[in-house]
Amino acid sequence: MVSHIAHVIDPKTRTMAVELDVDNTARKLVPGAYAEVLWARASRHATLFVPPTSVVQTTERTYV
Repeated sequence: MVSHIAHVIDPKTRTMAVELDVDNTARKLVPGAYAEVLWARASRHATLFVPPTSVVQTTERTYV
């Protein structure tokens, strides 16, 4: 669940900090670690639109 949103976008990276509350009873997340997050959404239709300049493509993946 999203617990905090920074509401400030870094103009260089076009990123915004978001804090999540997660169930970590399995102790897989440790302090200082990074996690890959899959965002669940209610709709099966595309609902997120971003400017094309916000999309970055590398040889490994495409991300915003």
